[in-house]
Amino acid sequence: MNSNQLDSGNATNVPFLIALTNCSHLNRLWLHHNKLSGALPHAIGIFSTNLSMLSSQNKIQGNIPPPIGNLSGLTLLHLSENIINGNVP
Repeated sequence: MNSNQLDSGNATNVPFLIALTNCSHLNRLWLHHNKLSGALPHAIGIFSTNLSMLSSQNKIQGNIPPPIGNLSGLTLLHLSENIINGNVP
């Protein structure tokens, strides 16, 4: 779903990711070059353990939530060109 200019029109539209946690076989989530904004939800830690995530060039902000450490098979987390601060858990 990259390069689609996805945007809900709200100040925060990243929470749609919570609905994707039911996709137990999801292993790639590429959302770069959209207009996604807001903080990454803590529910990100219950995605498939084999998830590869690419979310660069958006307006995602805040800290990377600690539950992301539950993704034991995470192979890629690309959050460049966002507004991320703090430490990587």
